[in-house]
Amino acid sequence: MSTGREAYSRMVDEGIDRRDLLRHLFTRATRAVAQAGGLQIPEPDLTPRGRLAATLAGPGNLRQAGAAVGLQAHAAAIQALSRRSLRAVSAGAPATAQVTFGGRPTFAANLDWPEREGRLLTYLARVETERLPGPLLFFFDTVAAPSGLQADHRGAGRALLGGTQAADVAESDTTAAGPCSPAERTAGASAEELVLPRAWSAAVGALELSEEERQEWEQMRENLAEMQGTEPPYELLASFHVVHRILGFPDESSGDMPLICELCARGHDVPGGQALLHPEAQELEQDATRWELLAQLSADTRLGWVWPHRRLYFWIDAAALQRGDLSEVWTIAR
Repeated sequence: MSTGREAYSRMVDEGIDRRDLLRHLFTRATRAVAQAGGLQIPEPDLTPRGRLAATLAGPGNLRQAGAAVGLQAHAAAIQALSRRSLRAVSAGAPATAQVTFGGRPTFAANLDWPEREGRLLTYLARVETERLPGPLLFFFDTVAAPSGLQADHRGAGRALLGGTQAADVAESDTTAAGPCSPAERTAGASAEELVLPRAWSAAVGALELSEEERQEWEQMRENLAEMQGTEPPYELLASFHVVHRILGFPDESSGDMPLICELCARGHDVPGGQALLHPEAQELEQDATRWELLAQLSADTRLGWVWPHRRLYFWIDAAALQRGDLSEVWTIAR
């Protein structure tokens, strides 16, 4: 009889969603053939798009959202689990916002353009907020587009400290030139919002809520979103929204990405993203709580981001982020 580890090992493949990949390759091939024949096919716009918060909720709003669904007994836990998140959209305005996309970046001193397997990673975005150790630059291997479900996908996504963003920065202030997407710098409009983890996350699971309380928790998250003017978590097609997010919690439904990061960082593959089925899952589940979302970037046709995956999720060890250590960032593409 085979062991669970052996059965799991037989499942290991390249960890790519083949349907998304084939759809992506077919679209690119069709477009290339059409353009070779002189036809110009505009990129389709991905809709719907997530809304920026109109106002930032505070502790009072959080207590109100919890009390409205009968969770006032968990008020302290709700407060402790809440996080402020910065959401951004491409605005097409002059590049002076907290979040900018593409264009040639400038690095902090002594940093080189990141690469993987002999390829320069593609620079995607720059983010600056007081809750980060400095302006961060985000890169991803858009050529191979690895899923982040294998141990050898390490380094597929990187975050580096950025330098000045002045338009007249001297050539000597940049460490190297490399691929940027989009090619020209595009500003993003951004707004902060207060967010809570989903009811099935490990953090909420530790509260040992009843099934009814878990439903109330999700209703509370919906109420909190509506208070701030963003879309409720269960809005139709919400998982397909173009949502660029810095810090907070990811816009996804599985809740297993921290465990995926922990498994892969320790040298394990996670075929199909089935982290909970991995033989080491139970042993490493607690250690996986160290991972928190650093950034989430969505495929966005306005920026020319047409990827085989809908979103890139950059994860980091929370303690390392506090130290300003960006060396261990794990990126999952889904």
